[in-house]
Amino acid sequence: MDINSIFRFCFSFLKKIIYIALLAFYSCGTNTSNNSDPQGLIDILDTNHLGDIHGTSIGDDMDYVMKKMKPHIVSEMPDELTARIPLSIKDSTFYDIDYDFRNGELYSIDLDIFPKDSSDCNLLYNEFKKYYNRAYGLGSEDDGYVVWYTETKSGEDVEISLIDESSSHHKPYLVVTFYQEDGIAD
Repeated sequence: MDINSIFRFCFSFLKKIIYIALLAFYSCGTNTSNNSDPQGLIDILDTNHLGDIHGTSIGDDMDYVMKKMKPHIVSEMPDELTARIPLSIKDSTFYDIDYDFRNGELYSIDLDIFPKDSSDCNLLYNEFKKYYNRAYGLGSEDDGYVVWYTETKSGEDVEISLIDESSSHHKPYLVVTFYQEDGIAD
């Protein structure tokens, strides 16, 4: 075996190693899940669990919600809980969830989202709108405000609203509200 043959063999082997390393590198960075929801939305809603927001739903028992949200509760009153959820995405977006109870049952969920900037606010607004349009049908929209109507498992009317409150608060700010009240969908 002469020096040129050895050189060609080593060069060919090295090209294959580099190709395999690049293939492994790019495939590790690719999201191969079938979930079509953006990662930030998945983190906020916790769409991996059943429920309206973070595995909780309108009509849930207060004890269930307290148990589910216990590690995140920052404020607790007799008929109200506030939870702050840290995100795994690497930005400064954070959010709070307010749970309101009537007769021991969850009747209102307010999700306050504080994106790091206005472009993230617009992105999240559109992601939420698309997600809820898929889940509840086309919502009615008017100037940064979208509303959907649905029912609880027991047939109670629920209004879901998405509001971009950025202009009135002078900072990027979105609100998602689930509110249960008889006749609200009429």
